Amino acid sequence: MNSFLLNDYKDELIKRFNYEEEFAQEIALMAESLADYFGEEFRSIIYDAIASCKFVKATLRKNSVIHENVSDVMNRENIFVGENLNGLKTDRGFFSRPILTFDNGHYKLSSVERIIVLPAHFNSASPESLGILARACIELVKSSFNTYTIRGNVLTTKSGFMTVKENLEYKDGSVVRTVASCIGKSLKRGMDSYDQLCVIRSMYDCLYDVHGEDYERLWAGFILETRGLKDELRLSEIVHDDSQLKDLFKQSMGVSFEKFLVMMDGLAIREEKRLDSLIDADSLITANADLDEYFGTIITEIQCMQNATDYQEASKKRTA
Repeated sequence: MNSFLLNDYKDELIKRFNYEEEFAQEIALMAESLADYFGEEFRSIIYDAIASCKFVKATLRKNSVIHENVSDVMNRENIFVGENLNGLKTDRGFFSRPILTFDNGHYKLSSVERIIVLPAHFNSASPESLGILARACIELVKSSFNTYTIRGNVLTTKSGFMTVKENLEYKDGSVVRTVASCIGKSLKRGMDSYDQLCVIRSMYDCLYDVHGEDYERLWAGFILETRGLKDELRLSEIVHDDSQLKDLFKQSMGVSFEKFLVMMDGLAIREEKRLDSLIDADSLITANADLDEYFGTIITEIQCMQNATDYQEASKKRTA
């Protein structure tokens, strides 16, 4: 997109969301960076996704010296009304919610609420802040196309490589959602982290680094860059069409795509245990050993990985 068209896009963002010009410019430039990174075939999806979602910076709570968290911002923006926000103690991230109705015995998707919350310390001159913005935009893009489908009383949500199925029940005048299954969380997280790293390094700061999600990001980079599956992987995680991926994935990796997702989710469970153990040295040692051992079992299971010396060596340098 040339500078004239980018300026038009920035102006459209200002018109839609009443952004300050500098903030709109930052968002427009990130949209352009993501379009350059993911490729021309996804350009319209990226620009449409970012133009359909409001970006909000946290500020001070009313009559307080404490900065807002996500729950505070959502309350201020009058979004996600009626949702239990007690667990949203973070100060940043992309969030999406389907608005569901029940009519004549059928569940329907009436609309979707989306918001990106940036922390109060956000500063576009900082690579760390740009990384936060990039990660939120990446998650938004991968959750904007063919995201929600309803079949009977089951809602399926696709975000990147993650698929969540929820049972729906009409109760006391509202639609209640209960999670039935979730698969692909780890590969989604690893791919988002890898893309975040690549976008900031290639477009903004070559020395930028991402902390955490190391093994997941390692696997994401490996299957994306070395197995000849990039086009099929991108279609699957952005458009949510894996019809071309499944057969090719098994040929390349030696296991089915579904089994690989389950194996990767084992990494997520162990990584979360490691994070929960950071305040206890003995527990952290045990959690790190469990994570390393599990990573080794995946390498053993997937034969093509055993010859990827660079990736194995990179895994040994993982930061605690």
